[in-house]
This record gives sequence, structure tokens and C-alpha cells, in this order.
Amino acid sequence: PGCAHCPFASVCCFYPAKNPASMMIRLCLLLCLALVAQGQLQARAVLTAEEYLNDPDAFFTGKSTPYLEKEGDDVVLKLTTPLPVLCGVHYLPTSETDNMTAEWFVKTMDMTEPAEIHSVTLSDLDPANGEYKLGLTAFLPGPSQAVLLSATYTTDPSISPPSLSEELTGASTPLQQDPCTYELQVSETSVGSATLELSEQPALPVVYSIGRASADEASSTYELSRESTTTSVAAPNLSLQGLEADTSYFVEGCFVDTKRDVCCTPTASFMTQAQEGSDSSSCLGPNVALLDQGAVVNDVSSNWSNQDNDGSFGANKAIDGRSASAWSSDADGNDAWIEIMLPEPRQIAGVGVWSRTMGTSSEIKTFQLTLSDSSSSMMPETAEGRVAHVIGPLELEDTTQLYMFDITDQYSGDGEIPKVDLIRLDVLTSTEFNTGLRTFEVYPLLEGCGDGTSTTEPTMGPTTEPTMTPTTEDPQSGGPVDSPEPTLNPTTEDPQSGAPVDSPATDSPTKSPTSDDLQAGPLDPPTPSPTDDSSSGVRASGRYVATLVLVLFAFFLW
Repeated sequence: PGCAHCPFASVCCFYPAKNPASMMIRLCLLLCLALVAQGQLQARAVLTAEEYLNDPDAFFTGKSTPYLEKEGDDVVLKLTTPLPVLCGVHYLPTSETDNMTAEWFVKTMDMTEPAEIHSVTLSDLDPANGEYKLGLTAFLPGPSQAVLLSATYTTDPSISPPSLSEELTGASTPLQQDPCTYELQVSETSVGSATLELSEQPALPVVYSIGRASADEASSTYELSRESTTTSVAAPNLSLQGLEADTSYFVEGCFVDTKRDVCCTPTASFMTQAQEGSDSSSCLGPNVALLDQGAVVNDVSSNWSNQDNDGSFGANKAIDGRSASAWSSDADGNDAWIEIMLPEPRQIAGVGVWSRTMGTSSEIKTFQLTLSDSSSSMMPETAEGRVAHVIGPLELEDTTQLYMFDITDQYSGDGEIPKVDLIRLDVLTSTEFNTGLRTFEVYPLLEGCGDGTSTTEPTMGPTTEPTMTPTTEDPQSGGPVDSPEPTLNPTTEDPQSGAPVDSPATDSPTKSPTSDDLQAGPLDPPTPSPTDDSSSGVRASGRYVATLVLVLFAFFLW
């Protein structure tokens, strides 16, 4: 009888529901438990690169199943992978698959960095050849590079609309990685990039991936890149961009040729050049525009392929602290912009900007900054009604490295440097297309540095000459220094998909490295951590047991 007076009676399993409200409460609890169970299963759905090697079929199934679409006269293979990867497509008429000397057609998306959304144009499909066999190759990043080969699909281009076979032939498998007969050599380095070459050219055209890992990090994983191309290449043109200055790196390459044979090179090492000079009078504090320090992307003009900010080329890549990643707009050109919100208002003394590039396009030439704080009224209002202060135009010298701009003398009015929490960068002039940023940094005024005032009036509005000279960052003091001459030339764009890419360099750096630069001392390449199958199994079993318990408890409530 006392149960009737208990405040928890309406949700108690042992007390019968006597009214609709009590039943609705129990149904809500059941729904919540079901959502939790679903979350447990989804968390388990995305595996690590090492786990996919143990279960390769899981990589190309479910949402990752490839499919074909007709775009104009072209057949396009589309695929969304569970992890960002570089991939290629090998295909051959079924009638030729028994010919041991036949070479497969190879196509790739014109993407130089790993992505999750893939779109590959299969331009050599001839309906006259009838059925084709088709397989996918994925280069996976991790403690060591891995190459994953999908099961074999079949398609008949004479049938419209195009489609892949529903039943797979064989099974997905990690490719056997034999040592290459050639070696990867580092020929030149600069502050933010390096040029590589092979000791000899491959016997057959290849699709490939170059993995790099920082020797300065205890548990570094390989980051992958390759040259801008939509097919296999006979003479790979190897270049690495987005490197940190004065840093030791390991590199290795994995190559898959037109007969689907794979090999990987021995590991090589090198060190990037240090940024020269220093300025002890600099008032620029450490970068505060970092995701792990609470900064967020408040708004952005667009992300490539309509991705969210966490996507492969989403806006968060501009403030993730990694120069190897990049934000790309979706063909915004001169209309691209990004706005960062800091965790708290700060007096901003400078910014650091590193533009991405697609060779002849997507390079930011000039930009302007808009600093604002909606809670302040010390600055003039913009046309949008926001209290703001506009600085610029500022000019970037090239796209090979991060350039720092000291803006302490660029504030108008009484020269007082205001506290702001919103910093917006607008592209003024560019070479159009998928403009974006590798890195966007914001430097607060150091405490006790000067009196927090400015004495020089800025030059406002677009001009043909830069209003200030960009400087590079000194790794020791963080101060701005005179920027070096351009060292590498960036890359090309994808004429079909418009995918954001960074292609290899062709110009030589201004300084050739010495043997000491190319060899980072007695370095050991990153060693893959042994996979503890027992602990992985325990974690997996734990998730499944927890899900089972939740489902049983939900049934008991019902």
C-alpha cells in the first residue's frame, strides 16, 4: 500500500501503470535506453585502420559500399569511406582478366590528401567490351602504411543506368607489401616543404601514397599524400607540403602498379629548414585560435562538397593546429570567408595565415580582417550593424608557408587596441576556385608589452601594393621575422570534380640542404604498436554485453 505514496511509483517496474501519464513516462525511458543502445552499436561501427586490416570486408560494406552514377557521358564511381583515405580504382574487361600480360586501367580522384568522400570518373569504360571486373585500392594511414584491396565487382557499361554487381567475387584483403626495388630519396627541403625522388622509375605506371611522420612525436602516425593526378603515372613527381619548420620526418612510399602488384619503399628521413631571424621586441603572444583551447568556427562561407566543419576539408581544419590539413571553400573564390570565435575577448596583436593552393587557382593573394565584439561599443559599426574594426588589405607572398602579420599599428581611432572575441578573414583577391586556408592563427597582445595602444593609421580599402610586409614566424621567440624567398611552387586543380588538391612543386628551393639536413641523425622510424587482440576483444565484448543488458532492461520495463 505504501507504493501508492512513493514519488517514483510511476516509473517503478514493480508498480502497475494505472494511468496514461505513467505509461508515457515508461515509454520515454524505453526510448532513451534504445537510443543509448543504438549509440553503442554506432560507436563500434567505425573501426581503426588496424582493425580494418583484420576485418577488411567491413571497410567496403554498409555505407561504404561503392556505386556508379552517370554524369553526362561519363560513368562515375562514388564511395564514402569510414576513414579518410587515398584510393584508386582498377578495372579491366572480363575477357582480359586471364591474360597475365594485361594491364588494368587505373583511375583516381584528383585529391592529394586523404578524404572520406570519393568521386572517380571511369573514362575508359567501353560498352563494346561488355562486362568489366573492378576493384578498389585504399591507402590507410596509421603507425605504418597499409594498402587494402576490395573484393572484385562486375559492371556492364552497355547497360543503363550503370551499376555494380550486388554479389562480390572473392573477399577484401590487405595487399601483400613486398619491398620495392627502388628507394625513396629526399633531394631538397625548405621551411614548409620537401621534394622527393625515386632511385629508379617503376617498371609499370603506378598509383601511390607517400606517408610522412614526425620524428619529434613519441607515437606519430603516417599522414598520407600524393601528386595531383586522375590516373596512374609512369614517373611519380613527389612533393610534401604543409610541413613544420625545423622538424625531423620519416617518409615511406607505397606503390600499386597496373597489374595490381604492390610494394613499399624502405623508410627515409630528413629535417626541414629552420625559419631564420628573430625579433625580441615582438608583442605577439602564443596562438589562441585552436580547437583544443576552446576556439570554434563561428561561421564560414562554405565547405567543399557541402561537408560540415568536421569534414575532410571542413573549416575546423584551419584551426586544428596541423599544417598538413586544410579548409577548402566550395568554389567561393574571392567571396570565401571564415570567422573564428575565441573563448574570451582578447587584445589581438597579430595573425598568422597560410593559404591552400591548387596550383593555378585557389591561392589567396590579399585579404582583410574584421575584429568584433558584440558586447562592446568602442568601435565603428559595419553595414551589418555589428560593432567592428576592419584591418587590411593584407597581402600574402606565396603559399609555401605560414606568414605572420603584426597588426598592432593598424588600429584606427584613438589607437587603443580593443578586446575582441570574433575574428573574421575575408578573401579580397585570389586566383579563384576552391580558396581556403591550411592554417589561421590569432596572436593576443602579450601582457606588459607596450601600453596596448596603436600610433599608426591603417590604409583601408583595396590597393595594388601590400599595406604591410608579411613575416615568417621564429620558432624560438614566436616573433615575426623577414620572410624568405618562395621555396616551392604549388600544384594543380581537378578540372572535373573540382576537388581541393595540392600538387607537387617544380621550382627548387633557394637553399639546397646539406647531408646533415637530409639525415636527422640516428633516427628510428615509428614502430607500429602491437595490436592487443585480447584487450580489443574485451572492449568489444564489453560493448555488446552492455547493449544486451540495456535491451533486456528495456524489455523488463515494457
